[in-house]
Amino acid sequence: MLEIQRMSGLAGSTETIQLQRRSSTGAYVADSGTYTGDESLTCVVWPGEDRAASATLPASWNDGPTGKISIEFPLDVMGDLAIGRYQGVVQLADSSTLLAAFALVVVAGPGSAEAPKVYGTYQDLLDELPWLTQLQSDANDQTGFADARREARNWLDGVILSAVPTCERYFRSWDRGWDWSFGNSAETNVEIADALADDKLMTASPSGLRLVRAATYRALSTILRRCAGQKAAGDLMSLSSYYRGLSESTVVCCVAEIDTDGDGRPNYVVRLGRTSTK
Repeated sequence: MLEIQRMSGLAGSTETIQLQRRSSTGAYVADSGTYTGDESLTCVVWPGEDRAASATLPASWNDGPTGKISIEFPLDVMGDLAIGRYQGVVQLADSSTLLAAFALVVVAGPGSAEAPKVYGTYQDLLDELPWLTQLQSDANDQTGFADARREARNWLDGVILSAVPTCERYFRSWDRGWDWSFGNSAETNVEIADALADDKLMTASPSGLRLVRAATYRALSTILRRCAGQKAAGDLMSLSSYYRGLSESTVVCCVAEIDTDGDGRPNYVVRLGRTSTK
């Protein structure tokens, strides 16, 4: 099946399709002489199966007698189509004849989304695996594997928050490594979550550098796992599992230092040695 790729949010170039029919020998040949070019056409795309149509694309004859059809991808349509793969058909307007079928792949185009917040840099990934550039997909990966690094940050923030004891655990706080002497509260949990979201985790201290390394290992695990279906799956999956384990064994050796007031000293210190890292 013909596959057409266009970007979301951008007007795409016109695609010309040559209609085909089976010859007397069973082979496909250009369908010339069947149509005059005066017939009205319609083109729809839909998500697949029996779902309703997602959009109608302008279709017209490029050269009717030779069986060539043009499909346009105007901005008003491409701006409304979500990223993904769609089925498409071109048929006569009276639905009497199916002329062509194709797959439309809508990939991400330029938008207004901000860069995701991450721990560490792209160079940190390359310092660990210099050949990582060979795995980057133009269609699926952001620059510097930012999407995988964002997931790694979300994982690390979750590990830190899961190590914060609830109010009921306050009397076991020193057993858990809780480093401030007053009782924990729901407000404290919210403050820590907000501080993490606001980049208040100290990442330049010795422990902070280890946390960044753990996030780097986690991002590598994600990248390798996602590429396993395209490359040497066995080797990549083994390496992915290795880095996942390395991220978990690294993070439990750390404390998370959170500087909420920006004075360079931690207001909260959360020890991660007894929390789940899964």
